[in-house]
Amino acid sequence: MPWRHLPKGKSVSFASLLDYDFVGLDSATTISRLMADQAAVIRKTLRLRVQVESFATLCKVVESGHRIGVLPEGVARPFEADMKLRLIGLSDRWTRRRMYGGYEALPPIARKLVDHLAPGVHKSLRQRLFPNGGATRQWQ
Repeated sequence: MPWRHLPKGKSVSFASLLDYDFVGLDSATTISRLMADQAAVIRKTLRLRVQVESFATLCKVVESGHRIGVLPEGVARPFEADMKLRLIGLSDRWTRRRMYGGYEALPPIARKLVDHLAPGVHKSLRQRLFPNGGATRQWQ
């Protein structure tokens, strides 16, 4: 978020940002579709004024002070120190995604899909495909 748009607090709702112009990735990307869908749910329009092809370019446009961008925190964090950006979390529940590590950590339906797509695959090969093996860690 550019310095001139700094809200108070460590997080804001997505709805509170929809009065500003956004920069985003191509409209076919998951993050762009998700933002447009969520704006539609609250009956507002996502003002996506600039579309770029990379996270680095998105950050440069935001740094210029003209737009707001939404990025995964892990992608945005390295740019924060080098650019005049402040990372502010979104407080909306839909912004939290679960990512699973390892075959055993997958939901049962996902394990069934893996087993279906690769029937009879030797366990050691499956462990190479899923290096975390039995990890049950979840990232949010």
